[in-house]
Amino acid sequence: MISKRTKAFRKMYDSLQQDARGKADRAFTLWVEDMWHPSLDFTKLQGELALWRAKIGDHHRAVCVKYSDRWVWFWIGTHEAYNTEF
Repeated sequence: MISKRTKAFRKMYDSLQQDARGKADRAFTLWVEDMWHPSLDFTKLQGELALWRAKIGDHHRAVCVKYSDRWVWFWIGTHEAYNTEF
């Protein structure tokens, strides 16, 4: 599996508080090991072509797009911001 992060994702990630970054790191490690782990609630977004989201604890989400065999992470933020954006 190939996974990349965009510059925008890295900038959003860097703006998260330290505890949220730690949760994101643990969630990503788990996603690499088992993307279908129940705690990630990795789900294809309704009505979108190839957008998927992962749960990062109770308060954050990350969104990626699937291109062929590649996952590109482009958004990370609070659950509230996720509800507004997506």
